[in-house]
Amino acid sequence: MEVAKEWEVWVEAWWEENITQEIAQEDVRDQAGWEIWAKLLTLEQKQIDLVRQQVAIQAQAVEATNDNCQILDTLLGLVVMCASPTAPSLSMTPQGPLYLPNTLQQAPTWAWEEVS
Repeated sequence: MEVAKEWEVWVEAWWEENITQEIAQEDVRDQAGWEIWAKLLTLEQKQIDLVRQQVAIQAQAVEATNDNCQILDTLLGLVVMCASPTAPSLSMTPQGPLYLPNTLQQAPTWAWEEVS
């Protein structure tokens, strides 16, 4: 009976020690998990900040493009306003090669005479 009692005391001590170790290990794992979550949240915040910066840069690029379009529209308007009324319309495309009057070169009349 004495051996059984000692065995029971030993098993209870082992059980308590085992539970204490498991709780300590669980606490360590929980702490490590919280540290990983903290690092993950920090990385996620950095990613969000970078995306915000990227969006801001893209917005500046779009704004610059819109400004450039307005400048080009203004210049085109000035060209149209200052164009000569006899100039061909900017909206018309040439239907063939463009020849200005008196620019066609013809062979001189002496070239057609036969040399005897």
